[in-house]
Amino acid sequence: SLRSDSPSALVVVRLNDVAPDGSSERVTFGVLNLTHRDSHAAPAALIPGQTFSVQVKFNAIAHRFEPGHVIRVAISNAYWPMIWPSPQVATLELDTADCHLELPIRPLDPAGHKPPEFAKPEAAGTTSTETALAPPHFLRTVERDLVTNAIINRQISKGGDLGSAEVARIEDIGLDIGHHVERHYRIDEGDPLSATSEMIERLLMRREDWEILISVSTRMSATATHFIVAAKLLAEENGKEVFKRDWEEHIERDLL
Repeated sequence: SLRSDSPSALVVVRLNDVAPDGSSERVTFGVLNLTHRDSHAAPAALIPGQTFSVQVKFNAIAHRFEPGHVIRVAISNAYWPMIWPSPQVATLELDTADCHLELPIRPLDPAGHKPPEFAKPEAAGTTSTETALAPPHFLRTVERDLVTNAIINRQISKGGDLGSAEVARIEDIGLDIGHHVERHYRIDEGDPLSATSEMIERLLMRREDWEILISVSTRMSATATHFIVAAKLLAEENGKEVFKRDWEEHIERDLL
């Protein structure tokens, strides 16, 4: 059972495996928008201060807890940037006396049967050879702005989809392909309406005297009542713009 001081709130429950040395591994987790506590089809605002009961379902997982390890349950009201925050800061009060954890247990096979062996996965073959023209680059950082207390999560992948290069040449057809993706997530401490999510993606294709560059950027933010999604698309051929479009959509939050 729990209570909220806000009409909308999230609860996030993580199941962790804590080793004897104190290190903790997340096994699985579950998220519930508490306005959906009774129904996903007909969400209802919370009544501040009113006690209610909820059930949070974990994502399915198979895991073995080794002897000497401890099962830890961690509960929070936010999980940024994985989960978009509620429009206002909410404080949850939890009645631990009324809480319990249910975990399915797979018993050991008394006959000692081995698990089945699966055949190798089938996949299409390839005869193309690739040559790396620009090395791959990967970056993942979490920064704190000491002036504004903003938390910025940056993820940059140059060549992640190509596997071995930011720009690679497919020798069989003489085509160069490049891929670049950036993701930026920012939120100011204590202000859920400051949350923003941005993604920049560029795709390059070229042969000798021909080059195409497609650039896409998207940005998501929110007010107390609406999500705001803005996007830009630019297509260029040999350095000249051939297509451009901008979008901006306002989507009602509907207790999200």
